[in-house]
Amino acid sequence: MISFLIYDPFLYIYHHFINPDWFSSVLSLKETELIAARTDAIVVAEQLQKMKDSAVAQSGLFRLSALIPSVIIIPTLVAFLSMIIFRAKTLETKA
Repeated sequence: MISFLIYDPFLYIYHHFINPDWFSSVLSLKETELIAARTDAIVVAEQLQKMKDSAVAQSGLFRLSALIPSVIIIPTLVAFLSMIIFRAKTLETKA
């Protein structure tokens, strides 16, 4: 939960104030990759438009998509692995 409280505001500030044009860089990189792969210009334009549409559609769900891995999945995995290690050490000391 603590990492999410640090991570989420940082990304918001970064994407809206520090580098609001970051997605243009992503689009330029993708366009360069597609052109280097000798992709047809129509396909390049379609792919870039899909990326733009996807970014708009997902922007509202960004915080939820960041919350799930950082607050639920990763801590659960860390707790599970810690439990396995702790249990193994406990069994060693009892033996």
